[in-house]
Amino acid sequence: MRSIVSLVLIFALVAGTCYGQPVKCQCNCPGSNLICARDSLKSKETETFKNICQLNCFNCTSGKSKHFILLHKGECKND
Repeated sequence: MRSIVSLVLIFALVAGTCYGQPVKCQCNCPGSNLICARDSLKSKETETFKNICQLNCFNCTSGKSKHFILLHKGECKND
């Protein structure tokens, strides 16, 4: 499952940056399927996102200051 999510994230980043086009963040994120993610720059900081779309939107709009990666399905609980 993690490899599929990773491939989707990589594809989204590559597709958004091809041909020198500015990245357009996709932030219309309906539904709820809670996921727990960790800040790849600050390895102990975790955050619960509504779904993978919300995680991707956050990463797209936050610039380089933070970038969260998926840890597991469900809410973060002292991860």
